[in-house]
Amino acid sequence: MPSCLEASRLLSRALDEPLGLLDQALLRVHLSMCGRCAEVQRQLGTLGELTRSAIEADDADDPPAGPPAPTRPTSPDAS
Repeated sequence: MPSCLEASRLLSRALDEPLGLLDQALLRVHLSMCGRCAEVQRQLGTLGELTRSAIEADDADDPPAGPPAPTRPTSPDAS
């Protein structure tokens, strides 16, 4: 069984790339026996979800890409 340090490295690596089958199995066994590391995994998942939600919300606020909308010239006597 990997140590907590090794489990934390695997958790970190899993954020960036898929783990191999052996690493997945080792991490799964460790997390089933270590409540602290399982809590870290849960917190990392929550942070990832919050980050994705924030990015999606920010993207929804951005104007659509493309040329700016044309403006109408104002006439001097339109006041």
